[in-house]
Amino acid sequence: MDESVDWLSPEERATWLSFVLATGAVLDAMDRQLSQVAGINRSQFSILQAVTMAPGKAARMSEVASSLRFSPSRVSHAVARLERDGWVERRPDPADGRGQVVALTDEGQERINQVAPSHIAQVRAAIFDQLSPAQVTQLHEICQALLDAAEGDLPSG
Repeated sequence: MDESVDWLSPEERATWLSFVLATGAVLDAMDRQLSQVAGINRSQFSILQAVTMAPGKAARMSEVASSLRFSPSRVSHAVARLERDGWVERRPDPADGRGQVVALTDEGQERINQVAPSHIAQVRAAIFDQLSPAQVTQLHEICQALLDAAEGDLPSG
């Protein structure tokens, strides 16, 4: 065994495995639910959420990518699919003609209104119904610490 490696303790290994299995199970369930209900994946839904929460329900593609820690290429491919399905439209950024804005369409808003209730119910059932209020606070703090530590890392796409 390589002594220069700071190997995980048995508790750290168990925690890591629990983390990997739990996040995988929750995220796989989210993907299945979004696929069945809306024909989209979790990445596409995340983009729709970002655009929906932006002023005027439109956002620069680069800002969407940055806020979600997605590569520009990943956002572009997902937006192309959402655009093809009528959820969003792309247009030149009026403030900077070099950039593009992704905007929610009326059809996209209607479809989000249909999908969101079942998605929120799935999130609640998979996560929040399983945790005490104190655990929700702890989970938020843990996730924020992990995100803060990852700040500056470039998404791999």
